[in-house]
Amino acid sequence: MTAPIRTLLPAALLLAACLLTACSKSSLSGPVNLAEVETSEGLFLTNLSNIETDGDLHWRWFLGPRAEVAFVLDKERPVEFDTLGYSQIAGQVTQVMANGELLGTITTPEVGPYPITFHMQGKKGKNVLAFVFGDWNHGKTTFAPDDPRPMGLAFYRFLITPR
Repeated sequence: MTAPIRTLLPAALLLAACLLTACSKSSLSGPVNLAEVETSEGLFLTNLSNIETDGDLHWRWFLGPRAEVAFVLDKERPVEFDTLGYSQIAGQVTQVMANGELLGTITTPEVGPYPITFHMQGKKGKNVLAFVFGDWNHGKTTFAPDDPRPMGLAFYRFLITPR
């Protein structure tokens, strides 16, 4: 006998809430490059594409209008982000939020790659780094008409290092 969907929904929501609030004890303990690994212990990704490759080149799209990287830390500590982003939109403006506070703004005046580094003070438990895009593919601009994804920024390197 199959349970009705309305019976399963509360259990599914509880599981999702548990994952989003980091109910597991796993935490991000060392460096991880989101352009090279799909996932890692203590890391939760929302609105990011799978890793794409072309020979030795690999990247991952952060999708509009908002993409999030959530991670769990075992204690309060600084976290460094060393990235190489690529924008297909000249004049792209992206707000970077750390735990709900504006950390900074990424502005890409031209199409092309940009090294971007930033730091945040991570708190014990769940931390959320959000990218809020001013534009993305099929938003105000279309740069890949045959690709339906709302691509904001591509990252060839997105290294997260808890210190």
